[in-house]
Amino acid sequence: DIARCSITAEGPEELLDILKKFEEMKISRDGVELVSISNSFCKSMDSKQYKDIKLTIEVQASKSQKMLAEVQLVQQRYLELRKHCTLLKGISNGEYHDVTALARQVIRSSIGSYPVPVGLT
Repeated sequence: DIARCSITAEGPEELLDILKKFEEMKISRDGVELVSISNSFCKSMDSKQYKDIKLTIEVQASKSQKMLAEVQLVQQRYLELRKHCTLLKGISNGEYHDVTALARQVIRSSIGSYPVPVGLT
C-alpha cells in the first residue's frame, strides 16, 4: 500500500510555495525527497475542471527502510468544486443515501459556524 495525504492551499501562490519546499527536501537531511510530479494544471485549461498536483515522495521509514508516499496538493477552490461535482453525480446516479450525507458535509463546510437548518442534521 502507498501512504497518501493531501495539503490544501488557499491559492496558487501558496500551492507553489509548498511545491518549492518539497523540491528542496533531501532524504539525507530531511528524511523526505521528491521523486516525481504529476501536474493536472498543465493537462486542461478548463477552469471548471478539478485540478491538483500529485507528488510522489520517498520517505525514510526507518534507518534501513524507505517507502514511497503520495502527497496531493490542491487549492481550496478546486476541493470545493470536486465536492459539488461528487454531490451532483450522486444525485444523477440515484445514490440518495450517500448524497444526503455528502450534502450535509458540504453544507456544513460551506457555512462554517452558522447553524444548519432543521432537517439537515
